[in-house]
Amino acid sequence: MPTTDTKTGRKIYVGSASPGANTWKPGGLAESSRIRSEGTTGPLKIGFWRTHALAYRCQPNGSCLAAGNAPSHDAVLVLEGSGTITIPSTGRQIQIEPGLIVSHPQGIKVQWDIDAPYLKKLFIEWDRSDAPKNIGDVHIAHVTDNPDSWKRSEWTEPSKGIQKYGEAYLIRQDGAPDTALVGVWRGGCGIAGASSRNPEPVLYSGGRGDTSIFLLEGRAKVENHETGDTHEFKSGDVIGLSEGLPISWTNQTPFVKTFFVVTKKTSQT
Repeated sequence: MPTTDTKTGRKIYVGSASPGANTWKPGGLAESSRIRSEGTTGPLKIGFWRTHALAYRCQPNGSCLAAGNAPSHDAVLVLEGSGTITIPSTGRQIQIEPGLIVSHPQGIKVQWDIDAPYLKKLFIEWDRSDAPKNIGDVHIAHVTDNPDSWKRSEWTEPSKGIQKYGEAYLIRQDGAPDTALVGVWRGGCGIAGASSRNPEPVLYSGGRGDTSIFLLEGRAKVENHETGDTHEFKSGDVIGLSEGLPISWTNQTPFVKTFFVVTKKTSQT
């Protein structure tokens, strides 16, 4: 459950890759477990989606076919399962495996052929009012990638100025007026801004938009400065931060790695 400041309405949303059995709900295909249903400045959904033999519109052996035009922009992280993704407009095919990151542009026609017996993925979905006429292609990465594009992670806090902590690489970057960043971040001993012995809290208030995080490796503590509540997270946990919510992030292990999406809607429909 989120912790909320009653004056601002800003929240920390909390979830796990192992949701409770009663949180799974059938949808148009298979079933999902929702963590967040709205964003600060626009539509934003975070949750898990899975297929299996008893899931809605899946085959008796658990295989499933999901095909159509992406109704919104999204970024997904495959946690379990296998299969093939096909982009009909280009004929491109991508093998589904755990750790695969896929970001679909809104409107693209895509087909997921999911193998038996099971698949589970994290999804983060958002809308843009300025959807481009040229839809483009899907963005593909894997959590084990180690590209040359790692860069020091820097952002500006109103009360502290420029902050530097960890490093990240971007898988997708959508520009103004509605912005989105999809990438992987890592921090810890020997990486920019980190102490080699005692990790210090790092201030972050989501100035670039709503921040959605999946912890890939390590443990971290997050303090909500508006409520005083603290949360401890481990690999497999989901963290949703409202835009403008001041928090402190403290690594609790020598190394922490995350998958993140930052979205901000500024234009009007």
